[in-house]
Amino acid sequence: GGIPEVFDDGREGRYLNLDDPRDAAEKLVSVLEDPHKWQRMSACAREAYLNRFHPGKLGRKWMHTLVGA
Repeated sequence: GGIPEVFDDGREGRYLNLDDPRDAAEKLVSVLEDPHKWQRMSACAREAYLNRFHPGKLGRKWMHTLVGA
């Protein structure tokens, strides 16, 4: 799917395999129990949003695609 294109596992978030609930829970708990990891991932996720998905950035890309330069 498109999730690998949205964020990097371990940088801006974690991929959770919901077919393996124990592994998913361990990954989630590892972030929730480590404030520094959570803050770092949160900052990286915000940066990725601003650089790739913010309407000001994405809107221009969509308009360029739809109507050209």
